[in-house]
Amino acid sequence: MIWRLTPLYEQDVNRVVESYDELAKENDDLRAHPQDNLHLTARASEVESLQKDKEIVLVTLHKAEEEVVVLFEENRFLNEENKTLLLLLESKRLLRSSDSKNSSSASVKGKRKASLRDNSPTGGATDFSYASSSRESLCHRNLQCCTSETEWWCPQEMFDVQACMI
Repeated sequence: MIWRLTPLYEQDVNRVVESYDELAKENDDLRAHPQDNLHLTARASEVESLQKDKEIVLVTLHKAEEEVVVLFEENRFLNEENKTLLLLLESKRLLRSSDSKNSSSASVKGKRKASLRDNSPTGGATDFSYASSSRESLCHRNLQCCTSETEWWCPQEMFDVQACMI
């Protein structure tokens, strides 16, 4: 009878071993599962971080688009101002060239201007203090017209920085 029980025990032992192997495999799977959970948690936090970055980039993009619109409008306005100033400059140049033509035509006709010495109240002596004060006032008047912001379009005669450094 012992021999008969042995195969039964062997079958039971084999079943126990098989169930043990299955449990060991499940245990290994369960042990790997928390690592997968940690991996998934890390991925989830990475996805959240990327979504926040995406939102920040979108906000920055919208701000940049608004700035582009504002800069475009400012550029358009400045272009119009430049056109106006260039037209003003051209008209002043034309006026100056016509004035120089008139003065040259007067000299061609033989007309003379009176000399400064004849018109001087001191009889030929020039009062330099009076000349410097008149030059200073002209200079300050020109500086009011031609500030440093508009220096680029002012003619040199109107905006003489070296003469006005007093």
